[in-house]
Amino acid sequence: MQDVAESKIVTSLSSLISRSFSLSSELGPPADLSERLTGHEFPPLFVAAEFKRASPSKGDIALDLAVDDQTLMYAEAGTGMISVLTEPKWFKGSLEDLEISRRVTNSMNPRPLILRKDFIFDEYQLHEARAYGADTVLLMKSILEEPLLDLLIKASRALCMEPLVEVVNEEETLAALRCGAKVLGVNNRNLHTFVVDMKTTTAIVDVLLRENAPHVKLLALSGVKSREDVIPYEECHGMVTGILVGEALMRSTNPRAFLRSLVYNDQIASDVTRVKVCGINTVEAAQAAAQAGADMIGLIFVAKSVRSVNVEQAKTIIKSIYQFREREGNVKIECPTREETWFDGWAKKVGRLCDGQARPLVVGVFMNQPIDEVNRIAQETGIDLIQLHGHETANDEAKCILPVIRVIHVDSQSSEPVSPSDLSAGPASMLLLDTSVKGGGTGGTGVTFDWAIAKDVRSKAPVIMAGGLVPENVAQAIIEARPWGVDVASGVESAPGVKDLEKIRAFVKAAKA
Repeated sequence: MQDVAESKIVTSLSSLISRSFSLSSELGPPADLSERLTGHEFPPLFVAAEFKRASPSKGDIALDLAVDDQTLMYAEAGTGMISVLTEPKWFKGSLEDLEISRRVTNSMNPRPLILRKDFIFDEYQLHEARAYGADTVLLMKSILEEPLLDLLIKASRALCMEPLVEVVNEEETLAALRCGAKVLGVNNRNLHTFVVDMKTTTAIVDVLLRENAPHVKLLALSGVKSREDVIPYEECHGMVTGILVGEALMRSTNPRAFLRSLVYNDQIASDVTRVKVCGINTVEAAQAAAQAGADMIGLIFVAKSVRSVNVEQAKTIIKSIYQFREREGNVKIECPTREETWFDGWAKKVGRLCDGQARPLVVGVFMNQPIDEVNRIAQETGIDLIQLHGHETANDEAKCILPVIRVIHVDSQSSEPVSPSDLSAGPASMLLLDTSVKGGGTGGTGVTFDWAIAKDVRSKAPVIMAGGLVPENVAQAIIEARPWGVDVASGVESAPGVKDLEKIRAFVKAAKA
């Protein structure tokens, strides 16, 4: 409220109205959201792509992305609407972002609609939206009493903007219908816990059918991160018209391909190397890795390691990762069913989970421990995968209750290729090469091995490459060996066992580049 009051002092309502007329003369009038959705051919679903730099639940998401480049990319990928966060404090957006999005996409035919997404509770904000190029605005029933919602819907239409009315439950839906809302957006996220329940949207479909309101258009607004999230909405007999995709797109290295994977089930052809940050032992480091875009984090349950965590520490860290994913519980990674070679199938399965924003997956690292103990810790903590870093056998791998990463120890002084027996398919799901040092340990040594060995293994199967990688050399390692993934522990530390958050960010950025 204070921000709006200050804005009214800086910019008068008459100035906004004058700006609206000027912008409309230059760029054209707003497009009607309800009409656009009515004319949309289904399938596929109508897609709204969101530009947001940060959020209250996730912190910074992508501060370095330029709004013009990102929204133009969304438009060229075929999105029907671009949602622009304009709230400055929590989402780090602005009205200028709104206008830029409108300008860079305005010449397209058809051009995507531009949505102002903010906490709107005052008619003045509708005039702001109109003055900066919006076609529509988000009205959140959760912050608006019914009379005010009714007033804002009418006021928005008076400015030629059909609003998108956000609801979270049956009560809010009924209120929105009484106010004459034509387009509803269902927030699948619980605004108190930030946990997402994708069935919220389908529950509102039942309300619309019961209220004999099939003409009302419905968009699913939160939590869409994979093709699996989209399919249930396609099966709602056309009642769900579209989806909004936000954070997953902002974090995606290939937004065009990711959008097509959602609505057309295209497989994402990605050469992006997966990144695992191992030896995480604090919530802060886990969050830094997750926000940077790491695909996996490793928690070490080996008592002698300087990076070791106990069960309770692990639970706290994993809980923070669950909140980051917006899903409760660990990820169920089922054995691939496609006709592919063993390791290729697993790599593609895990890769799709990462692309679908189930990342970072949590890997529990163990070394020469009883498998009963490994499985007990896995169950207690809720990790997603198990990494056996000692001299465990195939029989040990087979006894594990979760998919296993097999570690192959490579002598730092050797150029000999890996033994074919180490590359045997199954029971392990994935392979990881790490440096072993004579007279020393394995894992976190800070010593590299001959990358030609990793290149040779990669010609036979996907492999994760570890050992002596740092932000300064990881790009070269990827160029030379082309691994499926890279793993870092000591290379992003300021002291043994102490993660440096800036180094984590730098490593992930260099590897993803």
